[in-house]
Amino acid sequence: MRGMLAQLSPHEETALREIAAGSVDPVDPVHLHRLQHLGLIKKAGNSWHLTPLGAQRHEQLVKPELAATTDASAARAHSARLESAERNVPVESTNTRAP
Repeated sequence: MRGMLAQLSPHEETALREIAAGSVDPVDPVHLHRLQHLGLIKKAGNSWHLTPLGAQRHEQLVKPELAATTDASAARAHSARLESAERNVPVESTNTRAP
């Protein structure tokens, strides 16, 4: 269960994604060791594979392409809220005389 709760660095997340994709690119041994220690990966022959726990963790990772979309959507929504707030701000009257 520790592997589901442990904070992963961006480099460890990338390593987990690369292993899930079956990448043959070399992965930093430090990252491999930590992912293995967390029970997320195992060595089979000459390659690394996700454990069932690692596959679950991989599914929970935010996909980079979705993160970019989410960031852009959040930025547009924030801008829209600011513009709306600027238009709806009540203007205080400069007339201080009572009617």
